[in-house]
Amino acid sequence: MAARYLFHALERTSLSSNYELSELPPQEEDLDDRNVLQRILDLQPDLICCTLYLWNIERTLHLLRPVRQALGRVKVIVGGPEVDFSHPFLFRSGIPM
Repeated sequence: MAARYLFHALERTSLSSNYELSELPPQEEDLDDRNVLQRILDLQPDLICCTLYLWNIERTLHLLRPVRQALGRVKVIVGGPEVDFSHPFLFRSGIPM
């Protein structure tokens, strides 16, 4: 849902024509890490936006690390309640965002 909100915000600017929204279809939302990673790599994104919550932050960072290694040019934008400079490990994760 956060991806839709972000894309809707982009549509209200001139930026939406520069981006194409890609999401996992509902039938793939329960994929394991290996398959989610492969789907991301298959898409070859230029930009990844992630919403970080207590329940997904570790998995998301775990997936972003190999994505950054494989797609060094990809930009990562994070948001959500867990994005805080005092977070215990977010900014020490070694994943440039």
